[in-house]
Amino acid sequence: VTGRTSDDEITFFKSVGNAVQDMAVGRFVFEEAVRLGVGQPVTL
Repeated sequence: VTGRTSDDEITFFKSVGNAVQDMAVGRFVFEEAVRLGVGQPVTL
């Protein structure tokens, strides 16, 4: 699966799991992004 190629491409994800599943998926996605060197840090 290729990532977005422009800012016009919008990604939407709707999780219908519980909070534990959401956290597990979030951690996996974060770790993969770090490993692949992709993404953009966001300060909250």
